Amino acid sequence: MIKIKNFTLYKANASLSKPIADATHTLTEISFIVLRIETASGVIGESYLLSFQYSPRAIIGALKDIGEMVIGEHVHDMTGCFERINQNNEYFGLEGINRWAQSAFNIAMWDAWCKILGQPIWKVLGGAARPIPIYGSGGWSSYTIDELMAEATDYKQRGFKAVKIKVGKPDWKEDLERLRRVREAVGQDIGIMMDANQGMKVPDALSLARAARELGIHWFEEPIDHTDFQGYQYLRHQAGISLAMGEREYSAPLTTQHLYNLTPDF
Repeated sequence: MIKIKNFTLYKANASLSKPIADATHTLTEISFIVLRIETASGVIGESYLLSFQYSPRAIIGALKDIGEMVIGEHVHDMTGCFERINQNNEYFGLEGINRWAQSAFNIAMWDAWCKILGQPIWKVLGGAARPIPIYGSGGWSSYTIDELMAEATDYKQRGFKAVKIKVGKPDWKEDLERLRRVREAVGQDIGIMMDANQGMKVPDALSLARAARELGIHWFEEPIDHTDFQGYQYLRHQAGISLAMGEREYSAPLTTQHLYNLTPDF
């Protein structure tokens, strides 16, 4: 069986002309940590992690630590390798950076194995190919109105069928006005989603959701802190708008415990 021989890490930086912000963070850097594993037969498997300016040495350290565990593993044994990494990481935690780094190696292993098989992953997993719609994401809270509308209309001109806009201003009415301006700019045939990045409290999130319904908002993503399960349940039944959540959830027990009550739409 083919084993993993080594790994390398690279960093690719996206160019930012100025910092960008959502409701909870101001970003001075957007980068990608690219992981490449190499098998004994010379096959390369790749994956990447989205990275900002936060905890750069911790991220690289977690990747290097897990990389040392992965060397010598059979490249096809994704499940066994994942479980062995779990066992090693359990003492200091399976969530956060450790899980992100672990997932990067898991994806790179799948990439290498599919290359060895000569098949795309959707075929290896028994899936079926079908086109899916994509949306343009951005709409940063730090944008001026002109910058916001320019980005949204650019997405439309490039063929995107939906755009996602950041919300979570100190006054939710300002969010509503920005959403209205985007709707006016892109017309009724483009979907609009809004994302608070967990930055709102339940009363403001509820007010914004109810007021934005007339704009045809497709979903409201992460309106409040992801651990406020009662708040999500309340919004789910009172807001009258589809909710999206789960971006910060990595634990199967947590998902099964709360999914029935929360019943997010996305």
